[in-house]
Amino acid sequence: MRLFAASFATEESAVLALEELAGRFGESARMRLAPLGHAGPEGSSARMILAGRFEDDVIAAVRLAVTELGGSMVVDSETTT
Repeated sequence: MRLFAASFATEESAVLALEELAGRFGESARMRLAPLGHAGPEGSSARMILAGRFEDDVIAAVRLAVTELGGSMVVDSETTT
């Protein structure tokens, strides 16, 4: 099992990535979204983090999907249980 997290410039792009990954890998990924810091001035939005746990055999596809959707990897590490 791997813990994977990626940052996205906007909430919209993070939600799109979440929906794409959920469609491909189902609920077994246990993904969540969270803001990375606070929104900037004049209504600009904070970057978003998408994090989840994925089986080792799909992590390459997760990395590729995140990159194609404009995300930047933040964490990719092996976990226990």
